[in-house]
Formats: sequence, structure tokens, C-alpha cells
Amino acid sequence: MLVGPNDRECGPDTIRYYAAMADEHLALIASIEADPDDINAFLVYGDYLQGLGDPRGELIAQHCRALAQGRDPAQDRRARDTLRAHREALLGPMAPPKMSRRVGVEWRLGFIDGATVRGHKGAEIGEALATLLGSPSARFMRALTIEEPKSPREKLDDDALFATLVASAPPTLSELRVGDPGKHPLPDALRAKLPRLARPAEERWAQVLAGIAGQKRLKVALSTRGLPKLVARRVPGADAAPELDVDPAQLLVGLKAEVDKKRHLGLIDALRELFTADSLDALAEALLGQWIRKKEPAGQRWAQQLAGLIGGDRTAATLGNNLEDWSHQRAVQGVRLLASIGSELAVSEIFGLVTLLQRTHSRRFDGAETLRALAKQRGCSVELMVDRAAPRELPQIGKGKQPTKATVALGERQRAIRRWRLEEMLADGTRLSRGDFLRHVAWNPIVGPLARRLVWGVFSGEQLVRAFRLDEDGAALDLADAPAPAAGAAETIGLPHPLELGPERVDRWRARFDALAIEQPFEQLARATYSIEPAERRQARLVKRFAKRSIRFDTIASALYKRGYYPYQDMEGDNYGFPMGYGRYYGRGVSATIDTWQYLAVEVEQRERLEPGERPTITFGELHPVTFSEIVRDAEILVEGNRYRPARTAQQPKRAAAPARGGGGGVTASSSGSGFPFAELAKSGRSTCIVCEQKIPKGELRVGVERDIETDTFTGKGTRWLHFGCRDKCEEFAGVEDDIALLRANSPGVEVPS
Repeated sequence: MLVGPNDRECGPDTIRYYAAMADEHLALIASIEADPDDINAFLVYGDYLQGLGDPRGELIAQHCRALAQGRDPAQDRRARDTLRAHREALLGPMAPPKMSRRVGVEWRLGFIDGATVRGHKGAEIGEALATLLGSPSARFMRALTIEEPKSPREKLDDDALFATLVASAPPTLSELRVGDPGKHPLPDALRAKLPRLARPAEERWAQVLAGIAGQKRLKVALSTRGLPKLVARRVPGADAAPELDVDPAQLLVGLKAEVDKKRHLGLIDALRELFTADSLDALAEALLGQWIRKKEPAGQRWAQQLAGLIGGDRTAATLGNNLEDWSHQRAVQGVRLLASIGSELAVSEIFGLVTLLQRTHSRRFDGAETLRALAKQRGCSVELMVDRAAPRELPQIGKGKQPTKATVALGERQRAIRRWRLEEMLADGTRLSRGDFLRHVAWNPIVGPLARRLVWGVFSGEQLVRAFRLDEDGAALDLADAPAPAAGAAETIGLPHPLELGPERVDRWRARFDALAIEQPFEQLARATYSIEPAERRQARLVKRFAKRSIRFDTIASALYKRGYYPYQDMEGDNYGFPMGYGRYYGRGVSATIDTWQYLAVEVEQRERLEPGERPTITFGELHPVTFSEIVRDAEILVEGNRYRPARTAQQPKRAAAPARGGGGGVTASSSGSGFPFAELAKSGRSTCIVCEQKIPKGELRVGVERDIETDTFTGKGTRWLHFGCRDKCEEFAGVEDDIALLRANSPGVEVPS
């Protein structure tokens, strides 16, 4: 039974009439979708709607008349009046006033032709997009722009946005701009759903070049000389790759316009779709290297930003080679670009910054935050992501077949990163599945040679089942060099600690490695172990174990950085911003803090805090024996390696300093040629001694030493000051036997007492 407009039952003739109307309606819609540029199709559809009493039919007619009369103001005014009078019927869910603030629209022939979606938050933008696509007026929309969130802390949710577009975008859509140029590549599923976005390669490239030609003159200081040639992709099913003309000078203008000026030309998306990833990587690496050689001009910083848009492993390697030497801001930008590249080598380079970089803890902290964000996006732990990011091959940086210095440095750095990670796996009890172990450790060309010099174990939970080593082919062998059984489905593989192996197995494996002349990459079998004392089981803070053992204060920070610790500052009181201690994560959900403010003390806490600012401590008796041993081992290395040595006595012989080099006015260069350390009279009372942390009065003799300085606005070497009497406690004087002669040589015109 079919009910008609007046709630009356319809007979067969009426049913056929409504069915014919529905078929006619669908046919009119299909004709517009087939050619949205055909005005006649809109006119026919408008006449049909007017016959039904639909106000959109009148709106189509008004827009057509305004278009035919060259945008007649009177006709435009009548169209706006129609929109206001029938707002809810025409816009549907777009009618509420708040939507007009989030979505800007352009009308054409009774429908929304172009729209811009904006908002402060990513969620607002996603909601506004869904509302727009649900409006009947967006049925034939041809252009859509989705802006980045106005809040700098917000990001676009690509997955949600593209899912909405795949489900609801009109087939007439031919222009789609998402966020900043090049940052949000369109997925294949969306291009398959919207055929007008997937144009032939030659047609799309010609459109991009036309857009570049229409740009105002831009000054591009980078040279086109020596730029690698872009290689076009072969379209699946085609016999050969398309012929795409690439003018290097025109290409650089387009890249600067889109990356630096944020002009949507579609160039980055077209490059990634039409050209091979290797050739784009070579182009990005060449432009980045040229920018670095030109002393990184600010006006051409787009060459660095381009690395995160089209770069690959070669570009990631160049970024990694410069992270330590760059200023803090440049290094932070480099880390973000590596995260955008996202390859195995890029993730490994970020991890290398976090683990290998010394002193500059602020950029290490930023790298660690970036790793956590990447792991959250990929749905795994940071440790597993880093283990899976071990690169299988390293790219050649620069030109020529012979390895360049940068390529050699990359190889050394990656081996050091993997060595660090393996020792970290030993200390924090990392376990891998059999598949991850074989692919990313045993059969990995970079990790494998290191793994073959270690003892591995199969674990069932925390229990060590059996130990084995790897041969040259990555096969597992037991102590008798017989094939070891493979790990079961419920078992995991990791590096057993000496406490887990036990003294007997440690001795047997040491003897076997000695017989095979295998030198371990770090201490495993010869690793010092520490057991907890009964009185320490109920404690959450170790103090007595390190009592009466003095440490050189000026070397604590660098020594702790080498052990993987991060400083934490006093955010309240008189010592605002001063490091009050250093913390490190030891795996198994436990962090340790070494307090160096008043005395050396070690404190442990849960990694995940229950409330902001809360530090729920646990006792040492609750720790895994390996975790306790590793925490104490790090503290012992700190104490033994940085033990305070008293000042020399007068009876100790002194060796004369080497003659000074240099000359002329000012400070004379020391025997090392650096001019440091030197002495002078304090010019004011503002300087603070780096040893005793007391102010140096104006006019008092002070000593200047050169050290690395890193603040939010400056990174580099600078002069730090200390009292003349505090020099025996300063590390710069540790290897100097005749410090007075050295200071006199470096300080002409200054009276340096004996």
C-alpha cells in the first residue's frame, strides 16, 4: 500500500506515476553528475523542481539569470532573499547559524559549488565536514577546502576526515585541499571513489604547471645546477611511464610557492603520485644539502621543510647527521621532519638523538616526546617501535660510488644506536616475539653482527627457559654448538641478565665465548651485579649505600647524560629551573631518580602517575632483581667514574706548561690554541661561580673556561666563570699540572698570583 500526498491510498496508476517521477528525478541528478559544467542540465532540473513547488527550482533559475546577465546585482539580491526565506529547506543541517562560522560556501546554479571548512579544534572541523556533506545543497559541490585547526595544539584527524569523504563526498568533487599543502596526502580509496580527482598523469601535471606559471615572481636563491632528475612512475597496466616535462627552475618556484607561501597548487601531491619515491628523496636531499651549505638562509627554509614532505631515507640520513650540530630550534624542526618521513631509518635517527646526544637535554626530551607520539599513532610501545625500526640497509649520501664522510658517519651512528638499544634491552627486560626477533635482530644486516656476540634466551613469562647464541647465518646454537629448539608460540626471546642466567651458566658461556674469541659489544656476561640488603627492602630511597663517597659536582650532569638520565628542575622556591635530580626509565614500569642536590640518593617510582603532580613511590623490595641491580650499577659507575680528588699539595711536582702560541693584542692562545682558560678581573658582580655557585664580586680575580651553553634562544660555546680558588674543583683543570703558568700565558697584562 502506498500513501499519497493527502494521506490517501494510491492505486496502481498512481504508484506508476510516482515511480516514473522518481526515475525522472534520478535521471536528472545523474545527468548533472555526469557533467557538472553543463548549465542546461541544471535548467532542466530547476524546471522539474519548480513543477513540484520546490524553492530550489526558483533559486536555480535566479542563479542562471544572474550568470547570463553578468552577475546582475538585482538577480543576486533576489537569490539571497530566496535563501533567507527557505533556509532550512535548502540547507538542511547546514541551517543553524553556528555552521556559517565553520563553513564558508560559494553558490552556483542553486547548489553549493565550493566550500571551506574551518574550526579551532580538529573535532569541530570533522563535525562541520560531516554536516556539510549531509546537506542537500552540497550534492553537486565541485571544490572543497579543509583548513588546519586554528589552535596550534590541534591537528587534523586524517583517518576520520578521509573516511567521511569516502562515505559521503559527492562524485562531482574535482578539487580537494586538505590542510597545509603536502601534509595530508589523499588515500587511494578516496581517489577511487572520486573519479574527477584521479585525472590522467599528463593532464594533471599540465594543470600543476599552469598553476605555477600563474604565480607572482618569487626569488629562489637555491641553484638548479646538479639537481637530480625526477623519474615518472609507470601507471599500472601501462607499457611505459608517462612523458612529463620537468623544468627545474619552474619546479623550484612552485615548491617555494606551495611550501613557503602556503599556496595550494597541488604540486606536492602531484609529485608524490606521479614520480618515484627514490627520485623525490634524491631531490629533497640535494635541496637540503644545498641549503645547509649556504649557511641555512631563513628565506629559503622551505628547503628544510620540503624534507618532511617528499624525503626518504637519504634525506633522513642528512637530517640525522646535522641534529647535534644545529641550534636547538633547528634540531627540533629536524626531529619533526624525521617524524613526517616516518621510515625505519627516520625513527632510528630520532632514537639516536635521544640516546647518544650528550649535554643538550632539551632536544633529547623533544625527541623522546616525538617517539611517544609516533608510537601512539602506530598503536605500539616506543620500545617495540624502535626495535622494529632497525634499518636493513643504509643509503649513500651525496654523489659518486665511493662512501662519503656523511655515509661513513651514518653507518657508525646506526651501529652505536643499535648497540645502545641492545644494552637497554638487557637492562629493562625487553622481550620480542620469535618473528620480530628473527626479522629485526637475527637476520638484520646491522643488528645481526652485534647480536651474534651476545647470549640470548627463550623466556616463558619472566622465567628463563634456555639460552643460546647465534651463528653467522643467524641460526640458534646451544653451549655445545648444537641447534637450539625454536621458541614456542607462547614464548618470547630476549637478552638474559647475569642474575637470570645464574653464576654457573655465566661461567660456562664465558668460557665458550673465550674459546671462540668472541668479544661482546658491551658487558653482559662480565656485568657487575648488585643484590638488595635486607634493610633496604622497605626503603624507597637509597642513601647509606653511597654515604661518605664524594663526587665531583661539575661532572655529574655529563656523566648522568651518558647513562641515559634526564634532568628535572625545581619549579618552585629559590632554585627555580635548577636541576634538582636526574631520572631514567628502567623498564618493567619503574623509573629511578638520582638526587644530587644535598647528597647522592636513589629513589624509585612507578612510571605511570595516578594524578598530575603525584609521584607514587614504591619500595626497593618490590623491584625485579635485575632492575634493582641496574639502578645501583649506574649509581656506582657515576660514583667511581667521577670521584672527587683533593687538590694537589705543594710537595707534588708540577710540569711546566707548553709555550703559548699566538700573539698580538688581547688574550694569548693557550697551548691548545683555544685561549682558554684565562684570568681577568670581574667587570661586575653578576657572574656566578660554576663550582661553588656563589657570586663573584666586582674587581675580584676570576677564571674563564669554555663550555657548551644551550638555552631556548642560544646554542653554542661560551665563557663560564669560577673563583680563582675554585679551579682545583673544575674539570677543565683536571689534566693541567702547571695551571698558574697556563693562566699567565693566556692572560697578558693580568697579575696571576702563585
